[in-house]
Amino acid sequence: MAAVELFASIGSPVARGIRVEADGLTFAPKPPPAVFAGTPLVLFGESDGPTDGNVRLTWEGGRLDVPVNLGQNGEAETVALLQGSRLITDMEARLDTERSAGAAGQRESDRQTAALEKLSVKYGLASRVMSLVAVVKRKGDKAGDVPKTMVVPVGMPQDTAFGAYFRGRVGVPLLAYLLNARPGVLHCLREDLVLHRRWEASPERGPSNPNDDLLLQLARRIEPDGGMPGRDDEERWVATATALFCFLAEGHTAKSGAFRAHVKKLLTFLNAAPATAVDERKRRLVELAKRGTVPGDDWLKHARALVEGKAVSVRAFWRTVNKAGKP
Repeated sequence: MAAVELFASIGSPVARGIRVEADGLTFAPKPPPAVFAGTPLVLFGESDGPTDGNVRLTWEGGRLDVPVNLGQNGEAETVALLQGSRLITDMEARLDTERSAGAAGQRESDRQTAALEKLSVKYGLASRVMSLVAVVKRKGDKAGDVPKTMVVPVGMPQDTAFGAYFRGRVGVPLLAYLLNARPGVLHCLREDLVLHRRWEASPERGPSNPNDDLLLQLARRIEPDGGMPGRDDEERWVATATALFCFLAEGHTAKSGAFRAHVKKLLTFLNAAPATAVDERKRRLVELAKRGTVPGDDWLKHARALVEGKAVSVRAFWRTVNKAGKP
């Protein structure tokens, strides 16, 4: 379900055509062309010295001015290392993907390699074209002698909480935790090495929904046009409405829930179907579904039949709807 939630969150961007400008500041890398819900926009900028001004952020249909006051700050060097790491990663990715044959391609590869080396030198970070080696000279060293390697055990500092560093859950991928964390659990903390402390302080996740597998199977059957499969238009309309009611009954809407993107597709298909425009009952069902209202019935039972590939009974569908109350 975490993967479904992740892909649902990146389904459609909340802002496109992003541009950023500021007097006295240069930004690298360039901002992404789009921003998605739940993903922050992170900008790295630098100046030749202390400066005051505004960062002008524009996108399609919007604008934001952010005042900045850049002065001497001890965290600037750390941020610069993060910026350099991002630039080096991007450059190495281009070296792997942007390869052309012939002399022109070789010249471009050489140019990018030189640019990567320049970045490594500028930020003091290792890359595929530059390694960092520490050379230590000690008294008694003799030229030509093979250095002797010794493993020296180092004890833990006094009063150190041993469990803060060594525990079974250290190997759990951080991404999995981020995907499953409840909103509001993670905060920006000034303390050092407190991830596990905050992890343990968060409430345990409740049991997973036993119907999630059924919803996943249902989502897989949605066709490219947003509808469910069927032998004719009427059967497709009924099957799509059945799947939609199942998602809605499980708490997923077009705006919330891990399957919100699927709910939106189903709604769009039903709303655009020619049969909806000419049938008052279907129009009212679609309007009710847009408001999250579901005709009372065990729609999971009908959804299981869809997943098993059984034919949809149009008559049974309308009998169920009428039993719950005419729309």
